Amino acid sequence: MLHYIASKGETNVIKLMLAEDGIELSICDRYKFNAYGLAMREEHFEAAYMILKQPSFCFRDVKQGAGTFGSLMHLAVAKLMPDHVEAFL
Repeated sequence: MLHYIASKGETNVIKLMLAEDGIELSICDRYKFNAYGLAMREEHFEAAYMILKQPSFCFRDVKQGAGTFGSLMHLAVAKLMPDHVEAFL
């Protein structure tokens, strides 16, 4: 569900979903995108940043979750989002 909401950029719904305990942010769909990767792909940068700033966001999973773009870091660079790249570093 978070994947779909993130791909649509529904920040109000994302905020509610992220408030729930136990939400897993690193799960990838069948195309190897996680919720952050989908939000970035669709250029919903505010939604992506909300996910990125979650304490449960796992930075060790940066090498996956961006589907055909490769890594999440590469996706952030490709979309010219230096604040996201900085968060990965």
